[in-house]
Amino acid sequence: MKYNHVYYFLLLFVFANSFGLSHPQVSFYDGGVVTKKNEQEVRKILRKLNYQHSETIIVRKLNEQVKTCYACVLEVPFSQKHMFIWEEWFEGAPEDQKIFLIGHECMHLRMNHLSKRILFVFMTLCGFKGLAMKLSPSKLKQELISSFGILIVLPLFYLLSRFHEFQADYWSAKNLDCADGGIAWCKSMASTTHLGLAQSESWRDYLLKKVKSIFSTHPTIEKRIQALEALNLAK
Repeated sequence: MKYNHVYYFLLLFVFANSFGLSHPQVSFYDGGVVTKKNEQEVRKILRKLNYQHSETIIVRKLNEQVKTCYACVLEVPFSQKHMFIWEEWFEGAPEDQKIFLIGHECMHLRMNHLSKRILFVFMTLCGFKGLAMKLSPSKLKQELISSFGILIVLPLFYLLSRFHEFQADYWSAKNLDCADGGIAWCKSMASTTHLGLAQSESWRDYLLKKVKSIFSTHPTIEKRIQALEALNLAK
């Protein structure tokens, strides 16, 4: 098998995202226009963070078919920044939970998390390709080294993504003084999505959960709660 084809496909995918060809993702999450009241409330929270681009963020309703989160953001590089909220939840949620969640999503944009992950994948793939060409003139060995790069870039990408989630939790809770709201939101999310809190389980289920966590973009609910509780204790 020619691993070069896989390699070039991944590089093309990175470039496509980098140059704003990820609009289909926006369409997938977009559920329509939010009410004026909810949009104003979101922007009020954004202004508290002093984010210079807060007024240019496009706030939209989260597609009802996307039920694994309460809100998310998408940044099309060199284009618009989008924030999607689950409006039904937002209208009835406690104030401190709304503040934490909007702050969390804003921190993803403010800290350029998406762009950093794209750059990481691109630089890692290019690095392994260059290393392969430098270490051996053999095409076979070059492909073996390049394929090793493909194998390790994915778990490292997910590890970086989980770090970014902790980072967004931390700065949202710290800047908006809403760690308690974050803890309550995590528990609420655990009860309404597949990311539930740990229950008694067999060793097989435990092992499977650990393997899945390696390829998860988000830390477990338990770890996020522990981090927020530690932030509360550090006050």
